[in-house]
Amino acid sequence: MVAVGPPIDVVSQEVEALHATVRKQFGNDPEPWVANMDGHPIDVVQATGLPQLACTALYLGKCKDHKIAPTPSRRQRFADVLLRSCQGPCLKLEEAGIAKECAKGVAIALLLSDSFHFAELAKNHIGDQGAASIAQVLPLSRTLVYLDVSANDIGPTGAKALFEGLAQNQSVVSLAYASLPGLHRNTLGPSGSEPVGRLLRCNPVLTKLVLTSTSIGEGIVHLAEGLAHNTTLLELHLGNNDLGARGFAALGPVVPKTSLEHLDLRDNRGSDQGVVALLETWKEHPGMPLQVLFLGGNDLSWVAVRQVCYFMEVSQLLRDVKLDRNVINPERMPVAFSKGICDCQALRRLVLGSCSLRVGFIADLCELLPRLQLQHLDLSGNPIDDPTAQILGRQLRTCTTLKSLDLATCRLTDQGGIDVADGLLENRTLEFVSLRDNNLHVASGQRLAEALDTNMVLLKMPLDLNAIEFKNLVAIKKALDRNRANRRAQLPNQLRNRIEDLKDKQAQVGKLAQEREANATAMQTARARKELAEECYHRTADEHSKLVDAAAADLDQVRGSKMRAEAEIATLKQEIKDLQSHWTRRERQYAIQHDELSNAIAKLQRNLTKREEELKEFEQDGKIEMNKLLMVKEQKARSLEATRSLLAKAERTYDLWQNGKFSSSALGTALPPVPTAKKTEKEAAAPKKGGKKKKTPR
Repeated sequence: MVAVGPPIDVVSQEVEALHATVRKQFGNDPEPWVANMDGHPIDVVQATGLPQLACTALYLGKCKDHKIAPTPSRRQRFADVLLRSCQGPCLKLEEAGIAKECAKGVAIALLLSDSFHFAELAKNHIGDQGAASIAQVLPLSRTLVYLDVSANDIGPTGAKALFEGLAQNQSVVSLAYASLPGLHRNTLGPSGSEPVGRLLRCNPVLTKLVLTSTSIGEGIVHLAEGLAHNTTLLELHLGNNDLGARGFAALGPVVPKTSLEHLDLRDNRGSDQGVVALLETWKEHPGMPLQVLFLGGNDLSWVAVRQVCYFMEVSQLLRDVKLDRNVINPERMPVAFSKGICDCQALRRLVLGSCSLRVGFIADLCELLPRLQLQHLDLSGNPIDDPTAQILGRQLRTCTTLKSLDLATCRLTDQGGIDVADGLLENRTLEFVSLRDNNLHVASGQRLAEALDTNMVLLKMPLDLNAIEFKNLVAIKKALDRNRANRRAQLPNQLRNRIEDLKDKQAQVGKLAQEREANATAMQTARARKELAEECYHRTADEHSKLVDAAAADLDQVRGSKMRAEAEIATLKQEIKDLQSHWTRRERQYAIQHDELSNAIAKLQRNLTKREEELKEFEQDGKIEMNKLLMVKEQKARSLEATRSLLAKAERTYDLWQNGKFSSSALGTALPPVPTAKKTEKEAAAPKKGGKKKKTPR
């Protein structure tokens, strides 16, 4: 959701309440604030735009913070400080001793004055309470654009209040909440990262966020979640936050979805694993808007740098890469590295300082310099021997893009310095060359002085920590001063020439626009006359000849129009030809698909006919079987009727026997004859056992 500020009536009520609180705490201050500048009194309120109430609140708050009594002399000195620090749109109070009470005065100044767009409050002691005071007025501010509260001893509590206030702000586009070398470091920690994630999720205007050295650690997960929903942030600084490999892996899939152009991840112990996870999905997004990538001091080896090179091959906008303070030590330059820096057409700055580069690697890089579009190259802290320095000097003569070259602490010998000086003798683009902390002696110093006699471009050359003679140093300094003076003298002429060039181009644009309008008018006239000529063509010969004479004057203009029309017709013909070839291919594809479908349909029809024949055979077999079953059924029915009639006769016979009317004649009529088996001769001859005849059961 997009955060919106409070309504105007709510703002006015809060302002009135704040006025009442300030008057109650500090009282009314009728004495004007007058500063002294060169002996002339100047009204601070009119000169700076600070309200009287804000000046008083700042002064009395600072007195309370330092536990000192307000005096007229201190008030006068503070008025002078305000006059120097608060001129124009900038409220510049860096290293001004601001603590929690004075921070209330800063909040009042931001609330009551619409003239301040920049608030630079770094290197103070605002703390959590002071940050909370400033955070209260952030939702009400409509003009503040830049806020810097770096190195103010603000902890997670103050950070939470600050980021929650910014979440409702609609004007601040840049926030610096970093820790600087020295005291009063800001801390964020994992717990303070959640408000940052919410800020990134809902703030629609923030474009720059600096969180360097704030101990984010594992809280990067919350920041990545908010970053995934942000589309406005362009610059993100997360250096020295101990993110580790897990933090890099959390940022990897999120960055391609954002609008980030500048990403600083220096000194985070990312390791090879973290950088590989970070860049794993970046190669699939060659159109990423990322332009600046800092990965220095992350304990990287060639394994991770190779992934950076792969990303450089596909990146279209990457222009600044810093890989300093890592260990990149192949014996020679790998193909992936040379291909990456050559294919990255936008690359303008490459920093490889203190990377333990081998001399063979540096020699290969120097050989590539004329082919690259580099403007800044940093090789400091890497050893360069005499043969490599000779290659470097030879390539500097033909390099036409390099403007800055850092060779500090490269163990250059006197001969190496001579070779570099020979390269500078013919170079006309280098403006900065650092040769500090090398082994340069008399000969190289003299050759550098001779080279600078003719080199009118070089502006700065640090040579400290070398053994160069003083007279040569003086000569070099004079030559550099001469070049800087010439540059300052030429600057107005260059600007004038640039202005004149722009004016000429603007005039040419106007002329071209007029010519375009005239050509359009002429084309319309020519078309009208051509139509008239075509109409008159059908008239009599005399009228036709007269009109031809009148149209001859416009023939040249018509010819130009015809040539353009022919070019358009040729283009259209080519497009028609392409379309015809395209549709021919499509027709072939459709014919192949049609044949395949026809074959499939024929196959299905054959299968269907076969199934129908099988079904008919099955029906015929079923009818035959049904007839057989019906015949069997009829036979069974006749057998059943015969059995029933036989049973009825048996019952009648039994009834006769029960009634004593049984006779053999009745039996013969009642029962059918029973077949008896014939006895064999042995059975007939065998004597009967037992005296009594056994009764045969019925």
